[in-house]
Amino acid sequence: TYNLCNAVFLTAISVSYNSLMCTLTSNPYEHGLLGVFVTFGASLGAVLVQTTIDSATKALGSDARAWQLVVAGYAVIGLVFHLICFFFTKERAGETVDSQKAGEQQKIPLKKSVRALFHNRYWILANIICFMITLINGLSAGAGMYYVKSVFGDTSYYAGIANALSVTNLLALFISPLFMKRLGKRNTMLVGTVLAMLSC
Repeated sequence: TYNLCNAVFLTAISVSYNSLMCTLTSNPYEHGLLGVFVTFGASLGAVLVQTTIDSATKALGSDARAWQLVVAGYAVIGLVFHLICFFFTKERAGETVDSQKAGEQQKIPLKKSVRALFHNRYWILANIICFMITLINGLSAGAGMYYVKSVFGDTSYYAGIANALSVTNLLALFISPLFMKRLGKRNTMLVGTVLAMLSC
């Protein structure tokens, strides 16, 4: 179920969702700003889930069925928001007709495409960074409930600990456009990564 949700469904949503940024605007700074809005929404959603999940499952009996019902409820809410995005987003900076025709005429063999992909250092770096971020987030989020239950003996501590991370993310998002404007996206990412490593 975890692999189905993350490797299949999350990939299907994330690829199209993040590709959408390039069709909304052709301005690189605005691409970064859209990324800030995406992360802000994700962090806000995380805060809402982290704050309510323990009390919601306890209200429904704290058993496996309670967890299934609560997660199903969150899934339906998430689906509604993604459908709103899908139906009400207007692409403003798509490819021109000439560039589309040129792309259709030029067919690159699969072997050559794959070789080019694995020789693209930026693609490799992006994958390493995404893997590490996903690993850290997965470990901290996945272990959180077990941690508070075994160390503190009470799952109600989960919201406070998890939200400390999410609220920090939200605060960082508010100031990140200032850094992007001054340092650029690459250097802002490097500074953010170093700060994240130090805080961990």
